[in-house]
Amino acid sequence: MTRWIRGSLLLVCRGDCERFLRLCADGGIPLWGLERTDGLDMKFWCAPENLYRLRCVCRRANCSLHVLKKRGAPFALRRLLRRPVLIGGLALTAALLWVMGSRVWNIQVTAAGDFDTAEVCALLPEAGVYVGMPIRQVRAHLVRNAVMSKSEDVAFLTVNVKGTTAYITVYPRSESADITPAPQTSDIVSGLTGIITDIRIKNGTSNLRKWQSIYEGDLIATGEMVDQKGNVRYVRADAEIDVRTLYTRKCAVAKELFELKPTENVKKRRYLVVGNRSVKLYLIESIGFKWYYKSTERKTLSLKEDFPLPVTLITETYTECTRSEYQADRESIEQLMRERMTAAFMMQKPYATVTDSQFTLLDTDGAFEGILRLECSETTGIEIAR
Repeated sequence: MTRWIRGSLLLVCRGDCERFLRLCADGGIPLWGLERTDGLDMKFWCAPENLYRLRCVCRRANCSLHVLKKRGAPFALRRLLRRPVLIGGLALTAALLWVMGSRVWNIQVTAAGDFDTAEVCALLPEAGVYVGMPIRQVRAHLVRNAVMSKSEDVAFLTVNVKGTTAYITVYPRSESADITPAPQTSDIVSGLTGIITDIRIKNGTSNLRKWQSIYEGDLIATGEMVDQKGNVRYVRADAEIDVRTLYTRKCAVAKELFELKPTENVKKRRYLVVGNRSVKLYLIESIGFKWYYKSTERKTLSLKEDFPLPVTLITETYTECTRSEYQADRESIEQLMRERMTAAFMMQKPYATVTDSQFTLLDTDGAFEGILRLECSETTGIEIAR
């Protein structure tokens, strides 16, 4: 590395090389990379500041000296000085990289927990945080105070800058505990309609029996208790029951089904998003496809992982499709409808346990109608104040 900074010369000596080397050793001139060539010639490397002394030694040794190659920073800089346009381009690139690396070009707002960060994002420009701001102007305590003073849902906020990205973490304010005192006396009612399969009374009085029908809103247990002496005492009831419930779901599917098959015709549209502005990189406005599939790909340009640029390339791909009739047999339609209807029911009743199910597919005019009957086991018990 030191030799490259100071520079070095590749020379060739023709003549009495042995005498030349003896004189160089006597004069203390360092040489390296000595190599014999054809005849009496010899190649070697030396420092540029020793070239004048080597020429004097060559005259004493009756030799000739020629420069074959120049290597190092001084010679490279001398060649660049003859190209002012290239030097200007390098200086402009260095200045641009310095400007791009000294500003915030990406802001990532995350929340600790289930919290909507849209309000915080809207308050950041008022707090002085925006895309393109100098990194040296980011003051975490000022941003924290500005956001927390305008939002009652934010308990704390951290700001960390890494590269050209500002990472903001929001800690929401936890909900205050419910300090409303629990009712001294209460009853338990049912929230389902069905047949009782099990009763669990922990506190209170109940007159229910197993395999008895019960409806939504019926009383399960009351907080009124009577002892052997006839004295009435009111307590907070605590009970729950297991209920066998029955649900019916209906759905219809048209008999005339169609499917889209992609072809080889593909068109792409590209956008270049710089900051908040979008630049179209295409000339054709109309796609020209009657049916098509659309997919979007976003790519953020960056110099390295922590140095993203405020430039995003969006590519929209349109694949032409042809429409044709879809011939589905009755068994596949029945299986598909049953799976979809069961999945939709479980999303509505995630805590229900399905014990039995029956599916019926009816062939009506122009459509297939599916009827799904589900028998479930559920637990209920709702506390109400007396």
